[in-house]
Parts: sequence; C-alpha cells; structure tokens
Amino acid sequence: MLSVKNISKCFGDLEVLKGISFDIHKGEKIAILGPSGSGKSTILRCINQLETYDSGEIDYMGKSVDSGQALHQLRQHIGMVFQRFNVFTHMSVLQNVIEAPVHVKKVPKQEAVTRAKELLKMVGLEGREDAMAKNLSGGQQQRVAIARAMAMDPEVILFDEPTSALDPELVGEVLNVIRKVAAEGVSMVIVTHEMNFAREVADRILFMEDGVIVEDASPEEFFEHPKNERIRQFIRKVEER
Repeated sequence: MLSVKNISKCFGDLEVLKGISFDIHKGEKIAILGPSGSGKSTILRCINQLETYDSGEIDYMGKSVDSGQALHQLRQHIGMVFQRFNVFTHMSVLQNVIEAPVHVKKVPKQEAVTRAKELLKMVGLEGREDAMAKNLSGGQQQRVAIARAMAMDPEVILFDEPTSALDPELVGEVLNVIRKVAAEGVSMVIVTHEMNFAREVADRILFMEDGVIVEDASPEEFFEHPKNERIRQFIRKVEER
C-alpha cells in the first residue's frame, strides 16, 4: 500500500534520517520505537508530506507521491494524530469531526454528521457533540483528534506519540480508543514509548536509532529475543519508568 524508499533528511548539518526504507501493507499495524532524537516523528511527517525530504521516494498504491495526483490521493487517504492534539479549539466537537469530510471530500453535511456521531460514540464522546473543544481535557481532545482522522475514512493513520502530552491517568483512555481503531482494520503506524501497547497491538516493531532502522521484527522477536544489547538496554530503561 505504502512504500518508504531510502528517505534521507537533514536539518542544517544534522542528518536526521539516513536512508530509511520500509513498506506498510493493508491492515498492518507498525509500531516505531527508539530513543528521543532518533528520527521517529520526522519519518511520519515525511510520509504525510508535512516535511520535505532531501532524497528518496514515497510511493502510495504504486505511484510516487511526487506527482500531483498521487499526492492528492495520499492526503485523502492518510490521517495523522499529533502529540499536541491540534484540534480546532474555536469549534465544537462535532464541527471538528465534520470539517474535513464536508470541505475536502465534499461529503453532504448530514451524512458527515451521522458518521461523526458514530465515531464520537466509538471514542467515548457520545453526547459531547456541542461541547467546545477548548473546554475538553487533554484526553478528550486527543479522542476528538482520533475521531477527526477516522472521519476521512483513511487507509492509513499515523500516530505521533499520541499519549506523550497527556497526564498519566489519561493515557489509558486514549490507548483504548486506538485499540478500537486497530480493530477497524485500518493500517496504522504509531510512534510510541508505551511498550506493552506496542507489544499487544503491533504486527511489526521498527526500532530506530541515529536516523536508521536498527531492527524490523515481530513483537515476539523484538521483546523476547532482542538481537543486540542496545535494544535490550532500551527495553529495560523504558519498562523501568
């Protein structure tokens, strides 16, 4: 479905991505793990074309997204959920969810409202449609952001550390929602430090360090039979937190 081919990216003299390559298949759940500064969030932003890359290629459904039509398709079918929610705080919960389907995909408003209410029920916000987003807790705002991404019926959703900005007691509610999204069959790429969640949900684990993919393995292989001491050290440190 989506191919990342030899992507490199520099910020000034700092080489953040050093030839990253991997494929995302239909329905696949990939967790990207690694220390801070390893390039995890940058690769997500490159996939979604929020960040330009210096070299390499990203293909969607067999076509390079460098071409206008393929890029348009990519943006129609890939959703992203950010660390800092990025909801429209001046809008209601319902307005947040219907905004893109109505104005980007030209879905009839009533159809968009019906779908939005289904999604808000799924993320545990039934009855909060008219609440202003700015009055919600961080966990609630993140659940709105997930519903908003799902409203575009994406083929792939990218999650960039979706729980890192939340108070600890709110992390579980957002992870439960992401579990529901995973059960819908949507392909997912999730950057996270939640080890147990990654082990439970992911089909594959990519471990990044210093701008390269050090390991690409099943959760069982990664957690039970790590191939080098650096990965063992990372798992121990994160699980001790």
